[in-house]
Amino acid sequence: MSRPPKAIKRQQKLTLYYTKAEFRIITKMADRHGLTKAEFARFKSLDHKLKSRLTPEDANYFRQLAGMANNLNQLAHAANAGHLFTTKFWKH
Repeated sequence: MSRPPKAIKRQQKLTLYYTKAEFRIITKMADRHGLTKAEFARFKSLDHKLKSRLTPEDANYFRQLAGMANNLNQLAHAANAGHLFTTKFWKH
């Protein structure tokens, strides 16, 4: 089974040369955005706005934040329904 044809076929080629330091920077930035080096160079040269992907650490923080928001929402729902405990935690 052959590969389906692309909707937009790129027909022009541009060869670029970078120093080793520039190439490392482009490689690092392309990886950060989840793109190939060619895609990254194309997007940046055409002035596209790029968003960085979440690091695994940031994704973990967002999961924890979502869990806390869910707990807070459940507490607010219980409070609005009048189902919260009436226990006093301190004496006046």
